[in-house]
Parts: sequence; structure tokens; C-alpha cells
Amino acid sequence: VNGSRTRILAFLHISATGLATFPVGEALQLDLLDVEAAEAAIYRFPEIIVGLKVRQGGPEVTGSNGLEPLRRAIAAGEAFGLPVMVHITGSEAPIGELLSMLSKGDILTHCFTGTPNGLRQDGKIADVALAARERGVLFDVGHGAGSFDFEVAEAAARVGFWPDTISTDIHSISAPKVTGLPDVMSKLLAVGMPLNDVISAATINPARAIGRAGSLGSLREGLTADLAVLDVHTGPVEFFDTFGHQRTGKKRLSARHTIRGGVVWGAPAHPGTGVAVLSDD
Repeated sequence: VNGSRTRILAFLHISATGLATFPVGEALQLDLLDVEAAEAAIYRFPEIIVGLKVRQGGPEVTGSNGLEPLRRAIAAGEAFGLPVMVHITGSEAPIGELLSMLSKGDILTHCFTGTPNGLRQDGKIADVALAARERGVLFDVGHGAGSFDFEVAEAAARVGFWPDTISTDIHSISAPKVTGLPDVMSKLLAVGMPLNDVISAATINPARAIGRAGSLGSLREGLTADLAVLDVHTGPVEFFDTFGHQRTGKKRLSARHTIRGGVVWGAPAHPGTGVAVLSDD
């Protein structure tokens, strides 16, 4: 982290092993879900840790421990006023029961998963999800290798239930199903999410969700110049989800330039400032 050119901020996993034991579930043993150890880590690294993370991913992840992993993540987060992000793909818990544990600012990720106990119930977004949003629970995409279903996203689109934040959940086995953030943003455009909302969900909304809107996520004087110059390509483009569905979109985003802390990626340091723009070609 200290040596990385990329700015790295972390959601601390409530399990001491994180995903190091994958595919063996990290929450099978409750002794690994050490609230005091998590609190100690947050105390040591407040500049890096922005929340708690927990996977409620079914018996292969949590065994017979039910929602106890989530309870412990919430306990650790509450001590520091930090949000909890909970993974729901493959969850055995009814979505209403899980959502009832979340508070304003907490984040449900993989919101468009097509696995059981997701947001879609009887072909539409469940009332409990709508109610959770009303009280301030946030919804994140978290595409990954198995957590984005066009049919669920389309059910959300029909009622204007757009994600608060757009993320890739990109990892060693997620390609080629997801190739980067512009790819996921483009899929949201394909289901009808307005461009301005897509941009907000990849910039200022995440900054607010992690309590960093005072320094990141906006084009304002005095904020950190972490910027992207994006091209908008117009024309038919094929997109695939992680549940075997294919859709044809009309626009695709791609990154032309990345600016990190005022420095153009791949270029020498410069004293000037950058401007992020969208370019139609």
C-alpha cells in the first residue's frame, strides 16, 4: 500500500484471514471474526481504513453461523462511525432480514446479483430494498466474476432504482467478464442509467460513501486531482453479464487519460492542473 502509485483505501475484512483461505470460507470459524482485533487495526490505520467488509455468501462462506459475521462487522464499524459493506451473492439469509440490520451509510454490494435472496423478488425490486434506500442504505454494483445479472439491473431500471456506486469487484478470476470500470459503467448505460448519474456513481458518490468527499471525487479547486478523461463511443456494442445474458448497447466508455494526484499516468510529474472531460467521437 505504501509503495503503490494508486491511491489505496480499504474496507477491512471482519475475518482475520480475509480471502486468503479462498475457496475455504473465511467465516466458517467464529474465532476468526475478532471485533477487538478489527478495532485495533482501524485505530492503527485511520487514514487507510474507510469501512468494514463482510461476506454473507452462503454455507461455503459462513457455515452455520448465519448473520453473525455481519453482526460482528457492524459492531466493529460502530465503534469508529464507519460503514459496513456486505456481500450478498449466494446469501442464505432472506434479503429483508439482512437489510434490516443495515443503517444509514451502510453499503450492500452485488446489488444486481441474480442469485437467490437478492433484490429481485417476483420479477421486481423488493419493497424491503426500496425501504432500505429510503432510510439511507447504499447500493453498490460490485460486478465481479459472478455478481451482475442484466435481468436484475433491468428490473431496477424499470423503477429508477439506480446504484449509488458503480464498482468492478475486479480480481484474478473476473476477466473477461469484467475488464475495468469503464466497462461496468457502459453496462449501466446499456440498461438506461443516465450518463450524468453513471459518472456520479463512479466519482462523487463513492467519495461520499467513504467520507472523503472533502478531498476526492469532484472537479473543485482545492480537491485532489485524481481525474479521468473518458471517450464516449457511439454505435452498437455487445455486453455480457455473469449469468449468461447478452445485451446490445448504444454507447461505450473508454479511458483516454488517467491523472493521479495531478500527474498524468505514464508521464513525468508536472506542475499544472488537469481537467476531466467527456468526448464524443
